Amino acid sequence: MKKVPLFLLSLTVACHCPKADPSAPEAPMMSSGESTLWLRVEPTEVEVAPGGAFTFRPNLNYPKGRAYLRPPVKWSVQEAAGGAIDAMGHYTAPASTGVFHVLVERTDVDGVRAVATVTVK
Repeated sequence: MKKVPLFLLSLTVACHCPKADPSAPEAPMMSSGESTLWLRVEPTEVEVAPGGAFTFRPNLNYPKGRAYLRPPVKWSVQEAAGGAIDAMGHYTAPASTGVFHVLVERTDVDGVRAVATVTVK
C-alpha cells in the first residue's frame, strides 16, 4: 500500500466541492465571464424557539477552474435584534419572538445573495 502525505489528502478532500443544480428558480445569478454564478440558502424558511439555534447551508457553484477550501460567503442577520449568525452559518435566535431574515452573500462576486426567513416562536 502506497503512503500519501497527510497534507496531500487534506488538499484533495478540501478541493472537492459538491455541485448543485443551477436551474433552480430561487437561485440568484450573476454572469462572470464563461460561467453563471449562483447562490441559494438552505432551508429558505425555518422556525426556531427563542434562544434556539439552527445551522443554514449555502448552496452555490464555483467559477470554472476554481476550487475553494470553504464556500466564499458572508452571513448576516438583517434585523438588529434578530439574533446572531457566525461565519459557518450557525444561527442563534434572540430571546424575543418575531420574524427575522438571514442573509448570505457571495464574497467572490458582487450582488449575488440569498435570504432565509426565520420565525422565532
